[in-house]
Amino acid sequence: MIGRGLSTRKIAESLGLSIKTIETYRGRIKEKLLINDGVQLLRRAMQWVEEYDARDR
Repeated sequence: MIGRGLSTRKIAESLGLSIKTIETYRGRIKEKLLINDGVQLLRRAMQWVEEYDARDR
């Protein structure tokens, strides 16, 4: 969902979770991938989505 450009609020609404929960998950992802900020996370997620979609073709 991050890689498809959805905001934290939209992700939370879609999953029926709080914004704080999604922010926590985003933080954990950044820690595990050694990413410093949200822009880097978005870029990495968009790259992953592109690669994933290319494999499904």
